[in-house]
Amino acid sequence: MIKYANFRKAISLFLAFALAFMISPSVFAANDTQEIKLKVNGNYIEPEVPAQIINNRTMVPIRFIAEALGNTVDWDAKKRIVLVDSSSIKADETVDTTIRLFVAGKEITPDVPPQIIDGRAMVPVRFVAEALGADVEWDSKTYTVIINKTTEKYGYVRKIKKQGKVVLELEPDELFIFTTEYKPYEYSHIARENAIGQFIKEKFPNLKFKLIHWDDELGIRDDDFIANGVYPDIYLQLAHRNTTRIMRNYGMEYDMTPLIEKYNFDMDRLNKGAVNIVKDRGAGKIYSIPFQINEYILYYNKDFFDKRGVPYPELGMTYDEAFELTRKMTFQDGFNQIKGYSQHPDQYLKLNQRGLIPFSLTERDKVVLNTDDWYDLSENIRRFYTIPGNVWNSTYDFSMTGVASMAVDTLDRMVYLAPLKDYLAEDDYQWWTTNKDVNKTGTYSVPSNWDISSIPVFPDAPDTIYQPNLHAWFITRQSQMKETAFQVIAYLLSDEVQKEISANGFKGVVKTEEIAKAYGTNIPEFKNYNLQAVYWGENAAPPVRTPEVAGGGYWDISLWNVFRKYIFQYGLDTRMALQRVEAEENQWIQDRITEGLSFN
Repeated sequence: MIKYANFRKAISLFLAFALAFMISPSVFAANDTQEIKLKVNGNYIEPEVPAQIINNRTMVPIRFIAEALGNTVDWDAKKRIVLVDSSSIKADETVDTTIRLFVAGKEITPDVPPQIIDGRAMVPVRFVAEALGADVEWDSKTYTVIINKTTEKYGYVRKIKKQGKVVLELEPDELFIFTTEYKPYEYSHIARENAIGQFIKEKFPNLKFKLIHWDDELGIRDDDFIANGVYPDIYLQLAHRNTTRIMRNYGMEYDMTPLIEKYNFDMDRLNKGAVNIVKDRGAGKIYSIPFQINEYILYYNKDFFDKRGVPYPELGMTYDEAFELTRKMTFQDGFNQIKGYSQHPDQYLKLNQRGLIPFSLTERDKVVLNTDDWYDLSENIRRFYTIPGNVWNSTYDFSMTGVASMAVDTLDRMVYLAPLKDYLAEDDYQWWTTNKDVNKTGTYSVPSNWDISSIPVFPDAPDTIYQPNLHAWFITRQSQMKETAFQVIAYLLSDEVQKEISANGFKGVVKTEEIAKAYGTNIPEFKNYNLQAVYWGENAAPPVRTPEVAGGGYWDISLWNVFRKYIFQYGLDTRMALQRVEAEENQWIQDRITEGLSFN
C-alpha cells in the first residue's frame, strides 16, 4: 500500500476518494452510450481502449495515463505485473489472474484491482493518477476526467531502510542526487559541496535536495534502491561501463533526448570524446550527460631526476622520448630498485589514445582485438617493461611506496599527494602527511618533491591523450522530477560553474582558455605544480557505433587479461595474448546469448 508522509495526507486522499464516490450517482452510473473523455495537463488523449465504469470506478489504460504524465510503463507478462517507473520486481510468478501494480518500486493496491481489457491494463484513474502526484477532477457536464500534474512528486514519502532502520527519508518534492565511483566525494562532504552542492544551493535556493555518495556515512548502495523502491533522481556514474552495468541492470535508464531538445542544451560545447562515449553506450539514445573527467596525467619525482641530473618530463613528450627517459631513470639507489616508469596496462588499453574500442564496428556483440592496431598499441607499452628493473607492479609504485621515477595515474591522486585535508578522510590525511620520504630502513614512501606533466603521446597524434575517464549525470526513469533534474544538470555544465569547479580541483567537460587557466586556483596546496598539464591536449574520441551494432549492452570485457595474465604471468607474445582474450570473450558472449542471459 502507499505510505503517506503524514496522517493529514492520508485523510486527504481518503476524502478525495470519498468525494469521487459522492459527486453524483450519474457520474458512476453513467449512461452506457455516454463517452468518458480524458484530459491530461490540458490535452485530450484518446486511448485505444476507452475509459469505462467498473464497480463504480472509472477505469483507464494505465500506459496512456502514465506516459502522458511523463512516467514509464512496462508489463511483466509472466508475473502479471504492471511496472510504472519500476524495474522488474523480484517476485514469484503468479498462479492466479491477479494483476499487481508497482509505482516507483512500491506496490499499490487499488480497491478495484487492475484488469486486462482488450489487451490493455485498466486501472482506477483517480487512485493511480494521485499516486503519480496528479490532481483529478470530474466535469459532469462534459463527462471528462481532468488530470493535472502541477508538481513533480509521488504521493508518498520515500524511505531507504537498512537492517530495519530508516537511513534516508525524502519528501515527495525533494531531489535525490546520488554519486559514486569517485573517492574524494566518498571521503569528504566538502568535496561534494565544492563540485556540486554549493552551486545548486546558489542557483536554486528554494529547491530541496539531498546529495549522497555511495557507501558514505549512510552506507547506501545501489541494491538498496531495488530493496526499498526508492531511486535517485540524478545519478553520477562512470559512463563508459555503468550505462549497462548499473543503469540498465536496475531498470533506471532514461533517454534525455527530449529534455535536451526542449531546453536547447548544446552537447557540442562538451568534450567530444566524452559525448561520443555516452552516445555509443546509449545505442542511439542519450542516457547520460558528461560532467567530470578524472583525467590521467604523468607524475614524476623531482628528487630522483635531480639525483640523476636528468631534465624533467615536458608537456607533449612522445612515447619514444618517454622510453629513453625510462632507461635513464631506472636505477639502483641503495637498497631500492627505482623503476623508471609505470603505466597501468589495463587503463592504457581500455582508454587508449588511438580511440580504439574492443568491439567490431560492423557486427553486434563481437569482440575484435586481433588486429594490427591493437598489436601496435600493446607492443608500444610492452617495451617499457622489458627494461631491466622496470617491472610493472601496481599504481602505488610512485605514490605510496615511492619507488618509481614517473607514473601515469589519475588526477585525484593529487588530492592524496598534496595532501588536501578537506578532500580526505581524517585517517587518510594523517597517513599521507606523516609518511613522506620515510627512509629509516632504506625504504621510500610518499614523495614530497613531485610535479605533473602530460601523459606521453604518439608522434602522429601529438596532442591526443586518453579517452575520457568520464563521470556523467544520469536521470533515472523512476524520477518524478525529471525536468528539475535536467535544469540542475544543465546549470552544473554552464561555463560559470565549470570554471569554479575547475578552480576547486575538478576537471570538467567544458574546455575554454579561461576554464583551463582556472584549474586549482582555489587550492593553495597546488600553487607550485604545473597545473597546465591538467587540461593539456585533447581526449581521444572513440567511434560511435550504429544502434544496431552498439545495442548488445556488454562492455566491460576482461582487457586486463592481455597483460596481467597472458603477457606478465604466462609470458605469451603480444599477438597470442590478444588472440586468447578475443576468443575467450567472444565465447563468453555466445554462451550468454545461448542461455538467454544478460550481458551486463
